[in-house]
Amino acid sequence: MASRRKIHNELQEVKGNIRTFCRIRPASSKESCLSVDEDAGKVMLPYNGVDNDFRFDRCFGQTRTQLDIFEEVKDFVQSALDGYNVSLLAYGQTGAGKTFTMLGGREEEAMGIIPRSINQILETVAEMKDNGWEYELAASFLEIYNETIRDLLCDAKTPAAPAPSFFFCCCCCWTPPPPVLLLSFSSCFSFICYSSSVVQGTDMNERSSRSHTVFQLRINAKHEQRGQTLRGSLHLVDLAGSERLAKSNATGDRLKETQSINKSLSALGDVMSAIAKKQAHVPYSRNSKLTFLLQPCLSGDGKALVILAASPVESSAHETLCSLRFGNLIAQCELGKATRHVTGPAMTGKREEEEEREE
Repeated sequence: MASRRKIHNELQEVKGNIRTFCRIRPASSKESCLSVDEDAGKVMLPYNGVDNDFRFDRCFGQTRTQLDIFEEVKDFVQSALDGYNVSLLAYGQTGAGKTFTMLGGREEEAMGIIPRSINQILETVAEMKDNGWEYELAASFLEIYNETIRDLLCDAKTPAAPAPSFFFCCCCCWTPPPPVLLLSFSSCFSFICYSSSVVQGTDMNERSSRSHTVFQLRINAKHEQRGQTLRGSLHLVDLAGSERLAKSNATGDRLKETQSINKSLSALGDVMSAIAKKQAHVPYSRNSKLTFLLQPCLSGDGKALVILAASPVESSAHETLCSLRFGNLIAQCELGKATRHVTGPAMTGKREEEEEREE
């Protein structure tokens, strides 16, 4: 495992600390307007007589499973335990499969990235305890609904407490029970299912997420014998789906929700554009609580991965093209070199080799 993680970190440094994957939602072959070359990381979409080609770090066709996706992102999750700040975002139009990719279903094979990540982290923490490491975990599960922050871990019978003005990480903190209580897939998924985000129907999706959901995990660890401490963080984000008002036919509350979603996603696009252009000022906090919340993830020395969820349905070709173009913008972004947050004696030479053997 240690050698695989070392290779992952080297590749991450070469390819940049923000990477893009694309996943195509299953659909019948008759209605598919997308073609994928997984080996080349290429997605092709003909639209209005123009052949549009996009290249990403990885592409996953319609037959790829939840496990296939997680196998490609689990090293990112591990990086948080190794002392890095890590973020993974799912982006795409409504109905493209973002929530399924992140949360999935109750059956083991259908589990998404969030419950699988929790499971991996708790299993690794239990293993590292035998090597002298003691971990402290603090998690939160939030949603941003109409520019309001909600705590999804509140008891459903009691109103959610309003978020304080400084809401990044320090609000909604939750300390899990002993890891042994959460080491199975079912118990991990129960933790996430305890929450309840806003879901409503529109003409584009009968169960459309009307809010952005953010799972955060802060990790602190120490090794008494070595005199080392480590801190990392993991942010797993299921962004609400973009949609055109004319197509969704949203009215009333749905109209307000759609406008809020599109405004915040536009603000995220502005942030990505500013990063790609290496502008001196990046508008994280000016226009959206989403970008303000994600500022520590997308600036500085962390690692970031964006999974573009795309629908192959012909009627969604315009929205799919917009998502792929957004992914192309992200591919041009460069963050600072990822930094491992470890204090204490440097792990060089024999000491580093010993830790790799232990892991």
